[in-house]
Amino acid sequence: MVAIVAEHVPNASVLILSLRQLPLISRWGLFDAYDVISVSHLQGMDITQLQHFTESLQRLLMPLNPHLIYYYHADVEGQWRFICGVRGNEWGPVSFQSDEDFVQAGEVWTASQAFVRAAVDAWPIPKLIIQNHDYAWEAYDARIDDFVSESLLSV
Repeated sequence: MVAIVAEHVPNASVLILSLRQLPLISRWGLFDAYDVISVSHLQGMDITQLQHFTESLQRLLMPLNPHLIYYYHADVEGQWRFICGVRGNEWGPVSFQSDEDFVQAGEVWTASQAFVRAAVDAWPIPKLIIQNHDYAWEAYDARIDDFVSESLLSV
């Protein structure tokens, strides 16, 4: 088993798969697809096409017996403000110049996050979904440990 971590702004996910036959580069490539889904949504890709792409990705992964741990932020705008408080208002593709920039980022990322969450909810695999309200990482880590122990290590 391999835990694959990818940080998304403003959400993050961990996909745990049984991938013994896949080389490491392929493992990381699986997560890039979820970034593509999110970015495609943000860029206004036709929703029907994006849904078909998402479903085809899920069908592709099903033979690997995936287990998903997905956590996301309840307050997307607040998460953007938190991240920029740590990293500054300009990093990578991010450049916030005004309060309105944070409001807009919160709105578009909330919509993208809702699309991804709906895809996660519809995917019939073992999963743990954590909505981050209060940055209770120790409690979240305990839930993740329990999920991994119950769904993966008991096999």
